[in-house]
Amino acid sequence: MFIILAVFIFVFSSVLSAEEQNSGAGLAQMLLKMDDTDWDTLGSEDVPLEQQIEPVLAGLYKLQHTVPASFLKTGVFRPFPDKGGLPLSALAEDPSQFRGKIFELKGDAVHVQELPLNPVQQKEYKSPAYYRCKITIGENTAEVLTFFVPAEWKRNEAIREHVLLRGIYIKRENGKQLTPLLLSPKIEWYPNTFLGNLGFDVSSLEQVPALNIAALKNKDLQLPERKEILQRAFKFTAADRDPFYGLLKALSALPAGRLEQEARSENKTNSITVADLFLKPAETRGKPVLLNGTAKRVVLTPVEDKEVQTLYGIDKYYQIYLYPKESQGNPLVVCVRSLPAGMPAGSDSDYAEEISVAAVPYKLWIYESAEKLEGKDGNKPGYAPLLIGRSPVWLPKTKPAEKVAPPSPALFYASFAVMFAVWFLLRAYRRRAIHKNIEFKLKK
Repeated sequence: MFIILAVFIFVFSSVLSAEEQNSGAGLAQMLLKMDDTDWDTLGSEDVPLEQQIEPVLAGLYKLQHTVPASFLKTGVFRPFPDKGGLPLSALAEDPSQFRGKIFELKGDAVHVQELPLNPVQQKEYKSPAYYRCKITIGENTAEVLTFFVPAEWKRNEAIREHVLLRGIYIKRENGKQLTPLLLSPKIEWYPNTFLGNLGFDVSSLEQVPALNIAALKNKDLQLPERKEILQRAFKFTAADRDPFYGLLKALSALPAGRLEQEARSENKTNSITVADLFLKPAETRGKPVLLNGTAKRVVLTPVEDKEVQTLYGIDKYYQIYLYPKESQGNPLVVCVRSLPAGMPAGSDSDYAEEISVAAVPYKLWIYESAEKLEGKDGNKPGYAPLLIGRSPVWLPKTKPAEKVAPPSPALFYASFAVMFAVWFLLRAYRRRAIHKNIEFKLKK
């Protein structure tokens, strides 16, 4: 899908007029699948935003569901990189020059307004509301329309949350204030926490429910989307792409020993047991833990998703099936980017390597156990905490000292024979030397 879209964009952009290419309008229209009328209406500064709601919602939906995130990332307009890029005020001063181009904004979200949708719109755009966010970058301000903001943010109140977003510049808003208005599929959130300070988008975790095994039998969870919720909670789905690979990338960039240090610090204030990882996935998610045990299976997992490779630079990782003593024979699955030098991967029945690994709990994951189903083909499902780490510490077993084999009887007798022969020859030589010395004295 990504390759086809990229080729289409390239071909399409090659036939745009010079004026369309300079303005970015042609490409933005193609991405949002808008005709000239909708595009002109959306960009009109004379028409209030409330009267442009349908083109806005349609544009947001297409931006969120049909445009690859990697395209937005690689397509960011970055003029004057040697001067720190384009100042935000320039977007308001000359909108026609930059309209339709993709911009990356990094600053603070200071206000969020939730705008509910009617039932028809909710069904069409698969969202109960859309949001209008005020973003400040230094002394400048931008307005951003999106379908997704972090659930923890307060609505219609003053906030200050560090964010990053990529969006299409549409027009100026607020009349004389000349505030740039952008459409964005989502706003990434980087709070002042361990994960946020790593450069990990904490809001991406909201797409993956953290449920325990009891949720499978929870009769209160009788929602139309129950099946989808359970799949996202226990299986690896498309919703896992950004949080899983984003966290894997962020943790792998840490210096050696840093994650272990964070885990020890976390343990002092909030001790997390192995049982907690099984029973309390929501409470433990995102909090570093330090684990020790036997790795009985280490599997190299290739990543063939080109979008993941482009966004996160990850083409493979390792799944470690770890058995701590406290897990009562149940595995924990730890995913890491690399293994220590010399540590082998393996899945044979006799594979066993002692390791220590610091990792961040992600969710409870369903896997195929070794136990066969009764009367059916296949194996029983198992449930294991899925954690993400950097690299384990390998604790190879000390090899026992090699025992010296006792000499064989044949070797003993051969050695004795050689020693006897040498003694006999030396004795004969000595007697001969003494005899010659006596003869010499007599002749003299």
